[in-house]
Amino acid sequence: MSSERVRNWRRRYRDHYLWWLLPIFFVASFVVDNRTGVVNVFRIVVLLGTVLALEMSDLKRLWRLPPTRWFLLLMAWLSVTLCWDGIGAEDWKLLQGGLQVVVLLLLVLMLSEQPQDRQRVLLWWFLISGLLGLALILLDWSGTPADFARRFPELERSYYYTRGVFTISIFTGWMAAVLGILGLQMALRVSAWKAVPLYLLTSIASMVVFLTQARSAWLALGLGLCMAMLGWAVTTGYSRRSTTTRFAVAAIVVVTPVLIVFYALGDISGILADGLGRGDSYRVAIWRNGMEQLLSSPINGLVGFGLSASTANSAGGVVQSHYHSLYLNTFYYGGAVALVLYLLSLYASLRNILAGGQQWLWLPVLVPMQLAFLVDGEHFFVVPSAMMLAYLLPLFWAMTGFSPLYSDPHPAHLTVAENGPEVNKQG
Repeated sequence: MSSERVRNWRRRYRDHYLWWLLPIFFVASFVVDNRTGVVNVFRIVVLLGTVLALEMSDLKRLWRLPPTRWFLLLMAWLSVTLCWDGIGAEDWKLLQGGLQVVVLLLLVLMLSEQPQDRQRVLLWWFLISGLLGLALILLDWSGTPADFARRFPELERSYYYTRGVFTISIFTGWMAAVLGILGLQMALRVSAWKAVPLYLLTSIASMVVFLTQARSAWLALGLGLCMAMLGWAVTTGYSRRSTTTRFAVAAIVVVTPVLIVFYALGDISGILADGLGRGDSYRVAIWRNGMEQLLSSPINGLVGFGLSASTANSAGGVVQSHYHSLYLNTFYYGGAVALVLYLLSLYASLRNILAGGQQWLWLPVLVPMQLAFLVDGEHFFVVPSAMMLAYLLPLFWAMTGFSPLYSDPHPAHLTVAENGPEVNKQG
């Protein structure tokens, strides 16, 4: 086969079939009750499928975009820190997770060149797959974390439920919160009949978030829904009557699941009391432990203790597995260097979002997640997981100018000059 025919075949594959990798990944992640199976799907289908379509121009564009460049530097630096305490089998596992995250970023970057209608289809696949996943969670519900703790006091309460990539309660809550926010955003911008499954998604997501008793997910969902409604009201120019109607529908969608929980369990006050009665869950003591470690060694405060370093610490008589803050953990693993690189990546992403007119699409997801990461989250070197789907995927979409809610093709295609993003209006 001639090289020309190979190039033509790869181009056809990239233009017409590459985008199917994400729907396959979504369905596997949300529906398959086997995390190892999902990881294998990613490695065999998504990773190989992405590499098959990869071109040198993609790598150059990945480096030219300021948000992706800073994120790549962050991942590279954290990979280097694995050498701080020697190389072992655990380091290789972490590197595999980092490689898979970078592959997802590359795939999202390549798909950002797809037509806007196809971008919208990809978001639909994400939301409908998520709806199925949340429905399966509810069908096989084993009780709230508080119920689980009462029945099995010897086990960690956060492991009350596992299904596929949903491994602990807070990850389930975060994933449900992101799905609920994006579902409402889509529902507000489509016709009435298309909005039905999206409102259903937001309703079920709200129910799951409430039942998980993950308080950071409560915060993320509440703030995200408010920001989504505000963005819709600001950008659409609808009449006051229409806006009031939409607000009322959204309120019903969110409140109804809470009433259903009350009817089904009869213990809504107990769920609230348990969730709010846990205080700070020793967070202040945990954070103090982390900061004391960093302040005790200035050199480690600068370059970190290494991504594979143990973050186990004792607070309130309980051994904690990490420092329960993505920012503090990043600081601990990679030092001030890693934290600055992450903040630069967020800043560049914000510039891209604002330059592309996408502030009301991605900020209702990304801002609440940043607040959630103040009180939880570990690191970015993850295999296919709720962390990858709930945060990294929307972040990568925002970084690369993914714009599924616009009504005209590529209304604000981002081009990157040496001094940052510019908006190139295409007619």
